[in-house]
This record gives sequence, structure tokens and C-alpha cells, in this order.
Amino acid sequence: MSIRPSGKFVFLWLSIVILLFALLYKYAFVTIKNTPQQNATVVEKKLTSELDLIEPLIIELKQTLKEVPNPSFSELLLNSKYPYFIFTNRRMSFWSSNLFSPKYRDIIGTYKVSYVATDKGKYIVRKEDFEQENRTFEIVFMIPLTEQSKVINQY
Repeated sequence: MSIRPSGKFVFLWLSIVILLFALLYKYAFVTIKNTPQQNATVVEKKLTSELDLIEPLIIELKQTLKEVPNPSFSELLLNSKYPYFIFTNRRMSFWSSNLFSPKYRDIIGTYKVSYVATDKGKYIVRKEDFEQENRTFEIVFMIPLTEQSKVINQY
């Protein structure tokens, strides 16, 4: 004795199979795309989160530069996810990474956060300027968006 669906249940089974294929297609193969506004919000939250990681480091570096007249590299070297540089009177006086060092013309300007494109890549730059005893300090953190793999370093 074989079990065969009767004529009136064939369309029910066929409908269920089609429904399952439609659900599989929707959830497995079709990605729901965010609107540009939703994408911008996601990027803004991620960037804000990364910038929040940098702020305590800027405060610590600024305090060290104010308290120590000529700090050593070891006094300025902090555990940072991103490379940072210190310019004193427009000349680089400290670098946390030897893979890349920005030229002053790449970071010049009065801003806190900016987008910068260099020969090495594209970055979001967080910059803090201050003056101390006739010296102008610029602390520059560079969050990479894209980077080239070759080493570019003029120092």
C-alpha cells in the first residue's frame, strides 16, 4: 500500500514547497540593504567609538608635554591602537610608528577631526593643538580608512 496525496492535497504540498523556497531565497540570498542614512549612522557610531578610545591618550600626552620640558620617547610612548605623532613648532618630534610618518602639509590646519588623503592612504585625523612655553604642540592620531602596504618614511 503506497501513500499518495490525493488531488486536492497536491496543491497544498506544492504551495508549502514554494513558500519554503521563497523564505529560503529571502533570508539566505537576498540581503536587505540599508538606506544611505542608516549607513551613515552606523559609520558615525563606529567612528565616534574609535575617537572615544583616543581621547584619554590625548589627555595623557598633553599632560606629559606640559609637565616634562623635554620628554623622552619612552615617556611619550603609549599603548595605542592607532599611530600618533607629535609635532613641535611644525616639526615632527615624536612618532609611534615607523611604518608611516605624515608630512606636516598633510595635517596642517585648525581642526579637531578631519579626513586626510596622503600618499600612504586615507585617514580620519584627530588633532589636538596647544601652546606651552613658546612652543606649539600638535598631537595627531591617524585612524586608517585605507592604506598602501609599502613603507613610506622620510625620517
